[in-house]
Amino acid sequence: MSVNQSGAVPIPKIGNRIVHPGEPGRNVMIELKDGYPVYERPLALAPPPSPSAPAQTAPPAPAPAPLPAPSLPSKNERIANFRFALLGALQRELNESNSKGGTKFYKKFLKKYNSGQFLQEIFKGLGSISLRSLYQLISDFRDGGIEALQPRYGGVGTLMVTPAEQQFLRQYLLNQNKPKIQDAIRKCKYILGQQSPSSPSTLRRYVNWFKEQYHDVWTFEREGQKAWNDKAAPYATRAWWTLKVGEILVGDGHKLNFRVINPHTGKSCRAILIMFWDWHSSYPVGWEVMVTENVQCVATALRNAIIHLGRIPDNVYLDNGKAFKARCFTKGVVLEESEIPGMFARLGVNVIWAVKYNAQAKPVERIFGVLEWLEREIPSFTGDSIDDKPANMLPNEPRAKKLRGDYTPKLEEVNDLIRQWRDFYVAQPLRGRQGKTAQELFEPGRGPGVDPKVLWYLMMKDEVKGVRRGRMTFDGYDYAGDCLYGIKPQRVLVRYSLSDRSQIYVFDMRERFLGVVEPVEATAPMDHEAARRIVSERRRLLKQTKTLANLAKSASPETLDRAAKREPILLDFIEREEEKKYPKMISPWPDNNEVPQITHSESSDKEIFPVKKEGEEQKRPRFADEYERYRWVMKQEAIDEEDRSFIPEFRAKSLLYKDQIFTDDEELDRKVKLWKQRNQISHEE
Repeated sequence: MSVNQSGAVPIPKIGNRIVHPGEPGRNVMIELKDGYPVYERPLALAPPPSPSAPAQTAPPAPAPAPLPAPSLPSKNERIANFRFALLGALQRELNESNSKGGTKFYKKFLKKYNSGQFLQEIFKGLGSISLRSLYQLISDFRDGGIEALQPRYGGVGTLMVTPAEQQFLRQYLLNQNKPKIQDAIRKCKYILGQQSPSSPSTLRRYVNWFKEQYHDVWTFEREGQKAWNDKAAPYATRAWWTLKVGEILVGDGHKLNFRVINPHTGKSCRAILIMFWDWHSSYPVGWEVMVTENVQCVATALRNAIIHLGRIPDNVYLDNGKAFKARCFTKGVVLEESEIPGMFARLGVNVIWAVKYNAQAKPVERIFGVLEWLEREIPSFTGDSIDDKPANMLPNEPRAKKLRGDYTPKLEEVNDLIRQWRDFYVAQPLRGRQGKTAQELFEPGRGPGVDPKVLWYLMMKDEVKGVRRGRMTFDGYDYAGDCLYGIKPQRVLVRYSLSDRSQIYVFDMRERFLGVVEPVEATAPMDHEAARRIVSERRRLLKQTKTLANLAKSASPETLDRAAKREPILLDFIEREEEKKYPKMISPWPDNNEVPQITHSESSDKEIFPVKKEGEEQKRPRFADEYERYRWVMKQEAIDEEDRSFIPEFRAKSLLYKDQIFTDDEELDRKVKLWKQRNQISHEE
């Protein structure tokens, strides 16, 4: 090897690979030959000649002797090393105690050693040793040195099984019926006879070695391609940090491992949980508990997820239709051929279908595994397999059935339990998210909010209900609304969410939207305030009916249809017309609590309605019940402290609104702040 003019040593090459000598700060690239690294001895280079001294021709140096190829110690060699260290410790004990040895001394030494507290590293490598084995080690070392301390049985890679035995065991065991190893060994000894000299334990060691070295073949032949894909195939690491919150929502279904009460039938059943999960933050955004097989539960779950996310997601990642059918439906349902893709397309959401039979493609399934701890805490737990059934589901277990009791959660309770589990899960540091919690990753990307009415077509619609005198009954609750008043008793379609039935969207049988109905509560017989409120409401509706009756004689069909739908613009027009005819009959403030506009009479420019100032306190109506007060307070732009404290108290004891506790605290505090500002301005004026 030559040296250039600058005195630098050129870097040697092997083929196309540069081999660095391995100094600190330089990378070492070593050529591989037959799978083993090729080591080269660094060349001893003479210093470059001095420019003043004449160059002398030196005889060529003899070639250095090649170094032996290094290799890692085998298992037997490592055992010999540990045995040598054990004998060294024994010799030190003899020297320190000035003892000549003997059985008594060796027994005392082995008692300390076999306890595991003395010579711990040697004990990990050798395990316990008997007195007879110790004598044998001493004798072997005296005769042959450290090499004689190696075990006499085969080491790693040494197969003591004949080729005929190996072939028979492979042919017998690599079968999709999964024959047992014990049966294969018994058959091998019986059929091969004298051609099978190995012991059963040796044959079992060979099978275990084959399972470890050829795990992919063993899994593929015995369990199939799906198991090979899940257990042996390489996998890709998903770069979750490249996504944003809400960029991809992953949806999938999971059959809950406990029974719930079906609100439609009152009987217990195994429900399906359909959940959407944010890929970036690992945050379970929304879900729907499906008690009846309805494809639109998928859309309802997305609606709940969008409301919690606060914006429309960019993409939705769903399982393929056949797999979703196998997990969630028994009917002939294919998700791609349903109306679900069209529903999502209306929102501008791109639907991505997962690869069939590829569990790694749907990371939301990991969340269902975490959900298992909640399922096992519920008394109606059924187990996730036949072998996992609780004792109360087995025959002849009266004590277990008595301890289980008759409690089965209702749908509202199930949603509360899942929500509590979600709150616990999102507060835990996640190893796959660099130790951050899902809450920390999710909140910065949360959207400003979406009007739930925009998402009404994502709700379920398979319920047909009858309407009578402006009311309808649904799941034991009475619902009423202006959209039901004035129509003949008929059947209507309702859209709703099983997880939130505080509002129900009503359509006619032609799928035309009528309006929103809310639950009403029965009043006490002696509640005079409620009675006066009902009478006042009846008078208002009577006046509205008279107005529409007058329009029906002369108005166009379009105007009458708009009036029947209670459109605010047209109703304001009717009010103004009534004001011109009967100005004394108009109340100083409208019943809908809106700020009236300045209007003028035809004969005078005098104001009929004074303009309400911004800070002036609004007249409070009389409420029939707390539900009516709650709805009135929620519609106000500004509320006082009393109404602010009323809202969480009412929600806590209401089955319909208790899910909304603490969901809009910031918005309610803003309304209280606005009320204080308005009152401060009013006092200053």
